[in-house]
Amino acid sequence: MYDWGNRRFNNIELLNKALDSSQTGIVITDPDQDDNPIIYVNQGFTYTTGYEPEETLGRNCRFLQGSNTDPDHVLRIRKAIEEYHSISVNLVNYRKNGEEFINQLTIDPVYIEDEQKYYFVGVQKEITNEVQYQRKLKLALKEVELLSTPLVPVKNGVSVIPLIGVLTDTRFDVLISVLSKNKALDDLDFLIIDLSGLASFDGQISHHLSHLKDWLQLLGVELVLSGISPDMAYNLGKEHNNLLNMKAFANIQTAISDLPE
Repeated sequence: MYDWGNRRFNNIELLNKALDSSQTGIVITDPDQDDNPIIYVNQGFTYTTGYEPEETLGRNCRFLQGSNTDPDHVLRIRKAIEEYHSISVNLVNYRKNGEEFINQLTIDPVYIEDEQKYYFVGVQKEITNEVQYQRKLKLALKEVELLSTPLVPVKNGVSVIPLIGVLTDTRFDVLISVLSKNKALDDLDFLIIDLSGLASFDGQISHHLSHLKDWLQLLGVELVLSGISPDMAYNLGKEHNNLLNMKAFANIQTAISDLPE
């Protein structure tokens, strides 16, 4: 029976259906029994792990762990249970079919007055897609920074940035961010952007280069392009008039030799 303000709630069947309607896994364990076994799981647990209740009840939750489960996280969980503390960790667990998933696990001790004892309630939320996305984004941003920002000095007052791959909006933002923190710009007269390694060239790149030209001009640095094909030159001039009078060269060697020191 549960208190809800001045009303009394004792519809256990409705409560169970409410818990089972959630795709979030809910587990209850009994620490007074040997090895703190599971005494309740909802349908969300079965949905996430693939284990039916009859395969789960009476077992310790560690059966979901495997070779890639972080032992430090396991120790933290064990310590929290021993001390009856709440804990939240992102844990590598395994489904019945052996597939890994990332489990955002929260465990709370719950004291039941009528029984004068504790139970542990574990809430399991699968965050595999979210974690993988964050990892990919972090790697992509690291790659973006490495590819976008090698400021290579080639002679006094002249440096080169070779662009490789695709110049996305995110990559351009990183390029500007890193350049703005680079003290080497203070000594530059010319910055050569080599476009020969770009996988594609479109109007968006023209927009980025126009913005970069204006930004560098405020710093007293002239933007120079190399690796320009006739098609690129046509599109640059068509998209942005302020790019028409730029120094542009077919290859980086010609650009370097032509610019004054």
